[in-house]
Amino acid sequence: MDDPLTISEAKSQTLGVEDRIVGLIPAEYVAEVVRQPQGVLLACDEEHVAWAGGLDVAMQSDPDFTQILEGIESDFGADARYTSTLETDTYGDPKLTLVDQHNGTWIIGPMKSGAVLSVLSFSQCFATPDGMQPSDTY
Repeated sequence: MDDPLTISEAKSQTLGVEDRIVGLIPAEYVAEVVRQPQGVLLACDEEHVAWAGGLDVAMQSDPDFTQILEGIESDFGADARYTSTLETDTYGDPKLTLVDQHNGTWIIGPMKSGAVLSVLSFSQCFATPDGMQPSDTY
């Protein structure tokens, strides 16, 4: 929490990384992108929150999720602002976790129901805005 960050900036930065992730998915696999219209504030500590949101990418043409996530990992791995971890979840599916230098986090992996790639997003922590509290939507 080096620099003061507003809720609008936190959301904008987080959505920007979501857009970058979607842009790295080969276009022939993307049928539709559905972004959550609002996110929710999650507590980091008593005085700070993170903005959490996400999106789903409906896939087509029988995508290889491991190959797609490896491509995303390769791109972000070349960017010193991020660390990445590609692993297998408890269901045997690939899961990629990206973390930026301020602990913003993106978790990317296929959903169990259908050919959908899910992106869960969490901004870096910032001071709780006046009049807001954890669990509020924005």
